[in-house]
Amino acid sequence: MIKAEISEVKKLYGIKECSVDRIAGCYINADQEILSTFSEHFLNKEENEIFKYLEIFKQGLSGKIGKELNTLSFPIEEGNRRGEIQDFLLKLHASGLKDNNLLNLFWDRAREAYPITENALFLLIHNVYDIPGRGNDQFKNMDASDEVYDYISFYICPVKLEDAGLAYDSVNKQFSCKDTRWCVQKPTYSFLFPSFEDRCSNADAITVYTKKTDGSMDDFTAEFLGIEPTISADEQKKMFQEVLMDAIQTGGSAVDSVQIMTNLHERMVESLDEEDAAGIPDTLKRDDILSMAQKSGMDSHMVEKIDHGVRKAFQDEPIRIENVINPKSVEFKSEDFVAKVSADLASKVKTDTIEGTRYLMIPLFSDQDLNIAGVNIGRKV
Repeated sequence: MIKAEISEVKKLYGIKECSVDRIAGCYINADQEILSTFSEHFLNKEENEIFKYLEIFKQGLSGKIGKELNTLSFPIEEGNRRGEIQDFLLKLHASGLKDNNLLNLFWDRAREAYPITENALFLLIHNVYDIPGRGNDQFKNMDASDEVYDYISFYICPVKLEDAGLAYDSVNKQFSCKDTRWCVQKPTYSFLFPSFEDRCSNADAITVYTKKTDGSMDDFTAEFLGIEPTISADEQKKMFQEVLMDAIQTGGSAVDSVQIMTNLHERMVESLDEEDAAGIPDTLKRDDILSMAQKSGMDSHMVEKIDHGVRKAFQDEPIRIENVINPKSVEFKSEDFVAKVSADLASKVKTDTIEGTRYLMIPLFSDQDLNIAGVNIGRKV
């Protein structure tokens, strides 16, 4: 899914636009025991409850594509057959969440695969969206609607115990003691099935949201959906840093590692295209990385190390730029200090040795003030 398609589905969760017809839920405790389940018409709920649920549904489509949001393809088995898990999801989807036997099987699969010991609410919704056509001017044309997007969406919401305390009673207009209670939090994991691609339904793909980008839910995705997830954003960053570290250590003492790193960062930032309406994440292939490494001042041995490291860590997968660098700033860090410099200024940072002591030299421009420990000392340097 691309950014425009994410936004189009997200808009279905406005209080006026909402057409979700059914919701089902399963509440489990920290021991993965089922405490309660429900399945009912969504629009029969009280308006304030509907509003709270809609906030959960919107959150399940938040974040950046390629980081928190990833569209994954189901593996195709021998003979071009769909796998068992995909077939099960298609049956659940076709039931419109009205088959309690299928729902119970789904809840059992979810709680058995869920890796975290905490109270949690599992939610499933079913929705049917009449996709409006679009003319050449990209404006909606409701009369041209001839496609329907029929889908289910799943959410995992932690349920945490809220502390007791004083709360304002608007009826009596006074503060009174509030008892402890279990409160539903924003979702930490969700999926949309079938995926919504080219403004059509694609049952061979599923769009997954994970609040944490550290890969902590990768095993859940693999077991629960039968799909190997993409390398998490945090893991991509860690692997790329290790590749660069290995290459830098290959260089001799004459190599200006600071200049190489800032040059490489600058080139990677420059390669970021202006985000278009599609919101497709900018990526670099191995050849792009090698070219940038060479132009940044790395010698042939260092470039060879980069080549080997990227092949081993990423295979043929492109590297998502914003997962491995901060495009806005560069951090210089030692045991004694941390200095964060804007990406534009980073390549101008130099090193020098004065009377046997190494210095990191950050330029101060004459038209800019200096702030130290919250105190603006102006240009008195």
